[in-house]
This record gives sequence, C-alpha cells and structure tokens, in this order.
Amino acid sequence: MAIDPNVVGREYPPFAVTIDAQSIREFAEAIRDDNPRFLDPDHEVTKSLGGITAPPTLSRNFWWEGFQIHEDLGFNWENVLHGEQEFEYYKSIHAGDVLSGVMRVIDSYEKVGKRGGRMTFAVIETTYTDATGSVALIGRRTLIERQREASGQRESRRVPRRLSADAAKVGDRAEPLVVGPLTRTDFVRYAGASGDFNPIHHDDLYAIRSGDERVFGMGMLTAGYMARLFEEWFGPESMQRFKIRFTDRAWPGDVLTCHAEVVALSSRQGEILADCEGWVENQGGTRVISVDAVGTLT
Repeated sequence: MAIDPNVVGREYPPFAVTIDAQSIREFAEAIRDDNPRFLDPDHEVTKSLGGITAPPTLSRNFWWEGFQIHEDLGFNWENVLHGEQEFEYYKSIHAGDVLSGVMRVIDSYEKVGKRGGRMTFAVIETTYTDATGSVALIGRRTLIERQREASGQRESRRVPRRLSADAAKVGDRAEPLVVGPLTRTDFVRYAGASGDFNPIHHDDLYAIRSGDERVFGMGMLTAGYMARLFEEWFGPESMQRFKIRFTDRAWPGDVLTCHAEVVALSSRQGEILADCEGWVENQGGTRVISVDAVGTLT
C-alpha cells in the first residue's frame, strides 16, 4: 500500500543505546570475527584504539522502530524485506558508549517488481550522537513491502486488566494471553536473546536424530510468555516469586494460551500478596508449563 506522504520527513522521539562489551563479543562471535579489538580489553591492539570497539555493522542491533513508525508506514510486516542498508561512520564506537538515536522517514516510493506486483519502499534514516552531541554514525535502512495476500489481521495491542488489592478475591482469573502460531523464527530470536543455541531448537535434522519429531520451543520461551501475563496482572516489578514446571513441548504452529488464577490472598507488612496458579496450554488443551507465582498488589 502507498505510504501517507505526510509520514515522509517525520521525526520520532530520541532513544538511547548503551554499547556493552558482552554484546560486542556476542556479535563478533556470530560473524566469526576473532579480532582481539572486539574481544580482549588487555590486548595491545585494543589498548591502542582506546578500548574494545564495535564491529562496523553492530549498529544493526540498534534499530528500534517501535509501534508508532510501524503504524505510520502501514506495512503488513509479514511481507516486508530489508532491501538496502547504508552506514556513514564519523567516530569509533566503544564499549561503554551511550548513543542517542533519532529516526526519520526520509523517502518513500513505489515500483513494479520483476515478478509483477507493486512494491512499496520506505527509507528510514537514524542519526546517532554521542554524549558530547557529536554525530557518531548515520544509518539508512530501506524497507520493501511486497503486495501479497495478508495471512491474517494485524494483532492489536493488548490492554490487560490489572489485579487490584482492594478488589482481588480468590478465584479471580487473568484475561488470557494468546501467543502464536509459534514459528521457528520465534525460537531463533529467543536463542539470540538468551544465548540458548541448543540445535534441537533450530535444526530439524539434529532434532530428528535426537529422537524428536522436529525442532521445538525452549521451555523458558514459554515461561517468558507466562511471566508477561503475570507482570501485566500484578503490575510492573510486583512479582515476588515465579516457579515453573515444564510438562510438555511447544511445537512450530502451536497457539499457546496463558492462564492465571488467584488461589490465596494474604498480607505482609502492610502489603497484599496474591498467590496464583498459572498454566500455558496449546490449541489441543495440553498443558505445556505450570506455574506458581506470588505478587504484591496495589
């Protein structure tokens, strides 16, 4: 679909990016680059450069387009490709640096694809400045939306009901959280975020040779969905305890539903505590994990 012309030139609120040595190490290892300037703070090369520096394309990890720019572009993100990337370097980026990024949509246009069908292009430019206000890096990312049949409706943002101290009672249930269908991409993204690269979660041949049907999701990925439900229900930073029992596996294509119920209420030093049971079940009603959780209510 064509982009609203008013979006071109629009600037979005600044965001902060902290560069840390661990992220640099993980990125260097992912691109199989063992240059000591990325890995060893005591190496003479690293010291000559003023400390551990970032690989040239590490700023790929800095992208943060958020909900608003997605809404403004109006793309069906299942049909979007990364068409082009450009970097302009002004300063070295070191571990410990904190950069401020400002994003702008600087261009949009349409073309007919080689295989037919309309293609809509959007060029997003992000300028990163350091603590002194000097430009360190400019990145330009070109996105391409291919016109295809949408596989489903866009998911709306969730607005959950909060469990309050003055109204909570035993038997209260949280609004269920539905996640899925799960994809192998979900497993790979969690692997990258968590460092869990066990191949049974991303390599079908390895998983089959290990006696499984195919790859399956990490138990802690499912636990992350359940923790999201409890944090929404209790409120930010209100969780006191979170105990997980893994009872089955989550497979590609599964739709998971997270549930929670209050089983007891108590008070401690003026705080109201809710003891809850939680569980995640798949589309067939099989429980994948069970959870005991305690949270403070306000």
